[in-house]
Amino acid sequence: MIKELFAEERLLRWCEALNASPSYREAARDWEGALVLVSVRGGLERAVYLDLHRGSCRGVRVIAPEEIEQAAYVLVGEEAVWEQVIVHGLDPVLALMSGRLRLRKGNPLALSRYMAAARLLTEIAREVFSSPAGDGEPG
Repeated sequence: MIKELFAEERLLRWCEALNASPSYREAARDWEGALVLVSVRGGLERAVYLDLHRGSCRGVRVIAPEEIEQAAYVLVGEEAVWEQVIVHGLDPVLALMSGRLRLRKGNPLALSRYMAAARLLTEIAREVFSSPAGDGEPG
């Protein structure tokens, strides 16, 4: 599920799509700091590093566990929750507020200023990851 969902080809297309989105650029214009999404499955973590800066995506990659804490913000959730957020449209803010996702690192007050950007991140991911181009079905 999430291994395929966070496949490198999809991640690169996601970054490109963020850069092509005027809505995301505007919503995230003041955002500074990398974001790591950590998926947990069977006690093992898989992490994706998004280098986000002032409305642009400067890069995205799967990272090793020892690199996770390099990011300004780290969001952690079970694999099934990430699939619900990215593929099925679960609001990431609701997932965070309900405890389905948790903020492992970062200031929640600072992060709260970027809720519109967070929603757009996942909306754009849903469009990219459900596209038939690239590496197959989303999960």
